[in-house]
Amino acid sequence: LGDCIIVTGCGYPDVATRALVSRLSKKLPDMIIIGVADYNPHGISLLLTYKFGSRSNRALEARGLAVEKMRWLGLRLHQVEELLGDQDSVLLLPMTDKDAGVAAGLVEHACFLGPEYGAYLDEVERMLQLGIKCELQQALMGVGEVSIEGFIIDAILREDYI
Repeated sequence: LGDCIIVTGCGYPDVATRALVSRLSKKLPDMIIIGVADYNPHGISLLLTYKFGSRSNRALEARGLAVEKMRWLGLRLHQVEELLGDQDSVLLLPMTDKDAGVAAGLVEHACFLGPEYGAYLDEVERMLQLGIKCELQQALMGVGEVSIEGFIIDAILREDYI
């Protein structure tokens, strides 16, 4: 594994952070850029904003901020299943109506993003089908054996990102 940048977010990605990540990706073309977010529609939306750009009214201003080479490390459904194993799924939360609305918007927007969006769309559709979401920190605290750092390092070493 070469050098990498790990991007995560608390809330919606601000323009300054997106500009920094975009600039680093252009200045360091061999650098692997990895996104980490919760397994919920908002987390996927956050990652898509870094990867494909914003869908807001000001999207044209920030068109150059997309980081198409960003990889999605997780949290994805198979990782949630691996972390929780046979445990009671108390760490899985039901999706709210707001979550379902965000997910539906991601599905609706899929036709504008092209084939690389397919893996993201698959996760969103599965999330909608199951009606669940999971926060990375709570999942890791619930299993108690893996730290966030350990989870990320293990996933990077296994190249478990898309």
